[in-house]
Amino acid sequence: MMKKKMNLLAAAALLLLALTLLAACSAAPAAPAAPAGGGSVPPAAPPAAEAEVTVIKVAYELEGTPFTFQDENGNDTGGDVEIFRLVDELLPEYTFEYFGSSDDDVVVGVTTGAYDVGLTNAFYTKERGESYLIPQENIGGNLLGLAVRNENSEVATFEQIAAQNLKVTPLIAGNGITFQFEQYNEANPNAAIPIEYSTDYAVWTKQFDWLADGKYDVVPTLQVSWEQQVVAEDGVNHTLYDKLAFNLIKPVKSYPLISKVTRDEEFTRKISEALKQVKADSRAAAIAEEFYGVNIYDYPFEEGW
Repeated sequence: MMKKKMNLLAAAALLLLALTLLAACSAAPAAPAAPAGGGSVPPAAPPAAEAEVTVIKVAYELEGTPFTFQDENGNDTGGDVEIFRLVDELLPEYTFEYFGSSDDDVVVGVTTGAYDVGLTNAFYTKERGESYLIPQENIGGNLLGLAVRNENSEVATFEQIAAQNLKVTPLIAGNGITFQFEQYNEANPNAAIPIEYSTDYAVWTKQFDWLADGKYDVVPTLQVSWEQQVVAEDGVNHTLYDKLAFNLIKPVKSYPLISKVTRDEEFTRKISEALKQVKADSRAAAIAEEFYGVNIYDYPFEEGW
């Protein structure tokens, strides 16, 4: 009888052991199969980390219509802003955030690093080339021309201004339009145009009156400014429209200004390459037509800056 109890206990113990081993085998993860060529199995790769996206602060001039402005719903827009949105699409490692402000604040903010990029419809100048990183590829451009009185309506070149000894309204020091005259003078020292420099941007609100009154003979200006201020019936100088004429000189490139404090040449190169791709996109032509009334990219820009 004692032997029979011992046998039952032994059988129970074996059954418990078998159940324990079975449970352990069920809970343990399956061992990876050995590679066909022998050797140890490499550990599983950790899950890929999400790529880090860098926020780029893009400041723009609020009153820079049609290049940069806020629409009636408070949306950031304008020709340069919409082109830069297409640039953003090509650079997944960055995301662009837009900040509308005054022209002065944008310029100072990019210089100090408060913003990474500034959109102010900026032409190239030597001073800007020293103060900012500027991509080789332009973002857009403007049609530069000469406003004159009707008796000088044939004047359409720098050479004619010099030959006829016409007086040009004051030019803002360091401005992109001023740089165009400086470039001409450097290339034509024997037929240079006298430049009267100013640091007062208020001259732009007076220049068409000065022209009509005969104080000056030529106002260098952008076609879009001529159309907004003089041609448009609600333009601030529309009353002078019958007295003045406008002639196109040439298209001039405009560029985004990139902070030397927060960004580098590699970032600038990426922006330049993206701009080149964007300008080949049919959407860029549509943006230009919408905001400027012409496809600025169809015009023959000069080589270089």
